[in-house]
Amino acid sequence: MKELQFFTNDKTFTYIDVSSPTFEEEKRQLLIQDFVVSGDRIRADTVDSAIDKHKNSSGDRMKEYAVFSLVAGLFGGI
Repeated sequence: MKELQFFTNDKTFTYIDVSSPTFEEEKRQLLIQDFVVSGDRIRADTVDSAIDKHKNSSGDRMKEYAVFSLVAGLFGGI
């Protein structure tokens, strides 16, 4: 089973295998390059499956943000 941590910036996403001996150094390098941690670590049987989970999770967060923004816009002036 793989356990991956995903990172995003304005243009793309990437991931690091949490069990990698260089995980902390890779994470530090990504953060220096303006990547941010994207959600919780994802456990999956394959990397492809983890990527699918990440994409679905990211899409759900974007939908929640869009709904929140709409509601805030509608009721913000009350």
